Amino acid sequence: MATLSFALPFYYTARGINKSNSKTTKGRLLPILGLLIGIIAMTIVMALTNAFILTPVYAVTSIANVPSISSYSALYNFTVKMYLGQLLHLPSMGAYIFGIIVPFNLLKGLINSIVVYILFQSVLKSIKPFVERKFNLNK
Repeated sequence: MATLSFALPFYYTARGINKSNSKTTKGRLLPILGLLIGIIAMTIVMALTNAFILTPVYAVTSIANVPSISSYSALYNFTVKMYLGQLLHLPSMGAYIFGIIVPFNLLKGLINSIVVYILFQSVLKSIKPFVERKFNLNK
């Protein structure tokens, strides 16, 4: 989910860039805009996924002698009280998400963006013409 939410905005904004228009202002700014949207999308998707799916599942699987949990609200309350409160000493799910998950995903997105932008420039010059010829993708 993280990869898709990061890569799809970049793909949809930069797919029209080719070797001839990559040196224009539009050709330089569209990939950057796509990467910024990708960072924001990945951060939002992963914050929600961690808050409602990953952290509750991890809390149940990482603690021995888990009491009987019959609903999602019981699972969520167990996660906040036992896992976040007692094991990690965090006051709430919000503190966990905005104090740990969001900064991590912003940093990860920034590092990924730098690498993708550098690779995008080289791929545009060498691999894209080959793929277009080989698979008849000329528009």
